Amino acid sequence: MHDWCSMHRIKHQTTAPYTSAQNGYAEHLHQTLLGRVRAMHLSCNVPAFLWDEFCTTAAYLTNLTTLSTL
Repeated sequence: MHDWCSMHRIKHQTTAPYTSAQNGYAEHLHQTLLGRVRAMHLSCNVPAFLWDEFCTTAAYLTNLTTLSTL
């Protein structure tokens, strides 16, 4: 793993097991995605079984959105 990451210029960082709070970027992204999913679900007034479709749509739209840092 270390060789592959260094070959592709990826900085591999590990965290302590079962402490997801150490991974702040991923936690912030999950919270952002779930907020968007809740907003879409509430605004559309559709059954809860479509939750996974809202998750997919929120992730797709997030990937299309440009960031100010880029």
